[in-house]
Amino acid sequence: MYSLRYGDEELSKKAVCFTGGFFKWMRLYGWEKVWYSYIQEYAHRNSLNAHCYWMLRKQGESPQKATKAMEGKSNAEKNELLFSGNINYNQLPSWQKRGLGLYYKTYEKTGYDPIRQENVACARSQIWTDMELELGEKYREWVIGLLERQEP
Repeated sequence: MYSLRYGDEELSKKAVCFTGGFFKWMRLYGWEKVWYSYIQEYAHRNSLNAHCYWMLRKQGESPQKATKAMEGKSNAEKNELLFSGNINYNQLPSWQKRGLGLYYKTYEKTGYDPIRQENVACARSQIWTDMELELGEKYREWVIGLLERQEP
């Protein structure tokens, strides 16, 4: 179960499972920027914590000690912890820090119309993998633009 808060307002208390209707609802109330900011920050925080945790586990720490070692540490302290284990978090591929995007992208393909007996341009969709997502406001604008292009 996850809880999403915006200031003092609680937005959700249910398990996370989203459909396209959820995102339209978020946009109706103007919460999309808050949501995407939250998700991007959550992904970064989870990535940093996971790298620290598994580095400590590979060094022989128990799950409990690895978890305890990270409690209350700032992002800077976690980066230093990784650096002490010869891991420069800032030099990791961005998809390991921010995740990746999977979405439909439309492209044009030349086909043949046997009735008119001529070549025609056809629009096709394919799943696109984006390994280099933007950060901050650019990311939020990109996602909102992507959602607007995919509405009927």
